[in-house]
Amino acid sequence: MEVSIHLPVLTVKSKNDKEGAPQAEMAVVFHRADQRPEEAAVLSLVDAAALSYHISVRGSHLTLRCPYASPLSYTMKEDGVDLEIVSATILYGLQRNTVAIDTIVACALNEAATDGPRLLWTVPVTPSPLVHGQVRDRGVRIGVNGQALSESETKERRYTIGLQEGRVEVRIPIGAPGGHIKSGVIRGQYSQSMSVDLFVMSQWEDERWPLSQLRSFRLLKTPLIPQTLNLIRNTAPSEGFFSVTFGPFASDVSLRKVTIDSGGDLLTWTQSRQTQSDADLAVSRIAHVNGTYSFRLSFPLSHRKIIPEELTLWGLVAGVNAFIVDAKSLKVQDSLFHKCTFPVRELLVCLPEGRMVAVVDTTHTIPPTHPNRTTLLDPSCVPMEMDSARALFSFSLDSCGTIVTTEGNLLVYENQISYNQDFLPLDDPVIHRDSPYRLTIQCRYPANGSRALAIQYPVYSSLDLSPVRPVKPTRREAATTAWITWTDLSITPPLMLCTFVSAFWTCKSNKPKYYYIFFQLGLLFQMILPFFS
Repeated sequence: MEVSIHLPVLTVKSKNDKEGAPQAEMAVVFHRADQRPEEAAVLSLVDAAALSYHISVRGSHLTLRCPYASPLSYTMKEDGVDLEIVSATILYGLQRNTVAIDTIVACALNEAATDGPRLLWTVPVTPSPLVHGQVRDRGVRIGVNGQALSESETKERRYTIGLQEGRVEVRIPIGAPGGHIKSGVIRGQYSQSMSVDLFVMSQWEDERWPLSQLRSFRLLKTPLIPQTLNLIRNTAPSEGFFSVTFGPFASDVSLRKVTIDSGGDLLTWTQSRQTQSDADLAVSRIAHVNGTYSFRLSFPLSHRKIIPEELTLWGLVAGVNAFIVDAKSLKVQDSLFHKCTFPVRELLVCLPEGRMVAVVDTTHTIPPTHPNRTTLLDPSCVPMEMDSARALFSFSLDSCGTIVTTEGNLLVYENQISYNQDFLPLDDPVIHRDSPYRLTIQCRYPANGSRALAIQYPVYSSLDLSPVRPVKPTRREAATTAWITWTDLSITPPLMLCTFVSAFWTCKSNKPKYYYIFFQLGLLFQMILPFFS
């Protein structure tokens, strides 16, 4: 704490003063709000210095310095702000006369608070102990890191200065230039605190002094503020990659590990890449102009680990389960599950538990074929769902007349969707009134029993799902009159049409300077088909 006064007269030595003679003595009288004037403490400069009160005169400037919480200070509250006050009268000898100079210093004790995503610090504009009579305001200026800011610089940094009931309110956005961000965790949620070396100067004119300035230099720090992290979809199906970005994080956050849980083996990525179990899994760091970072996770849409969660005649339901885990114990702290439904026109799914699911459109023939009369090779296997144009079949690979053959190290399971034609006349049919319809569907599995998933989509669909790999026609297909070429896929690209809402992540570390975010993106698309069982 310091008060500096510019004296109206300069110190002058008498002509009779000899060179090297001691200067006039000085004393200081300290006043407290809870004491009567006659009880004021009178100390010499030496005694005052012993209590950490240092008084000096240099030229025309008199200065009183002392630390906070000094023995002769007192506190008061003004406009909701606690002030520490030191009030003293300095007795100064000038030309064989004694001059009494009143000095007073008032410093705000309040810490920074938060106002939404901003640091807020409040200080009285003109503390009453420093004011004498009528006051004329001469403005407020602020600065950071010891450097004053112009009005344009203040606006550019999005700092705001407001006056509220005799108080100056300075607001600095979290992450704005001049501040320093530190990451932490509150109740399992990623949080940030901001510190700033702030300078605030209030200026005014009163009846005693033509110019008074209250300069406050404070290293302020906000409490930890929970942050809302965003999980953003970046995927373009035409590029063939699943990609999400999550963040932003402060620069002191280090991403050390990413785990994808498909319900089976874990796919992991580590910062050193020494334990990366899947070369297709990639993580990159994206820098933002405000000094924060986001992380991008990507892997091919054709990845074998992505499994649909539910499939009906009205669409495919898939979801993403994202976890935040403790950096040390790997215990799950928080999670977000987001589910989306994607409409499908036609689809063939080969499930790892040995079930085939097919959605077919029978209206490609001329005239169109009615789906309600289609069956599999076993005529008793009829559609489980249907509408005016499509039929959904779900059956195990050892039922409905399914034929199994081998091709190299693959087991090929094959069935056929067909339509029974009506012939006229019934006793001696010579013509039929319906279009013939036969569609062969196949699923191929490794003979060694490895679990795999194949999803096929017709190439004439409105979705462009390249590359196309048509199934080789069999002898049974040579007689068909309705052709459908299927495309092999390992994940449905419409999954990426899902918009991921903001999510919360957590991080924890016992190390004081590093905070590790463990992001576990669980693509738990396990099939839930209760109506197929």
